[in-house]
Amino acid sequence: MNMSVIQLLMKKNILQFNFFNILKIKVMISLYDYLGKPAGKELGAQVAAFAASKKAKFETRQVTNPRYTGKVMLYEKSLLDEFFKPTMSL
Repeated sequence: MNMSVIQLLMKKNILQFNFFNILKIKVMISLYDYLGKPAGKELGAQVAAFAASKKAKFETRQVTNPRYTGKVMLYEKSLLDEFFKPTMSL
């Protein structure tokens, strides 16, 4: 990667460097891409509420396929990992 590409990705907040200059790549992903199947409105609303409570960054993407046409929400993969992480119960 040359410097101009790195600078462009950093400007778009896709690449970040932390205090120790370790490169982090932010991956924005839809619920469908994360789960491998449609999430549905109820689960989508739960994830949106969770993201709002965390003041998380999100984006939208226009999708057109035989089953759905419209905008879908994209979240950072780390947020979805946190939302879907298993909880221990006794």
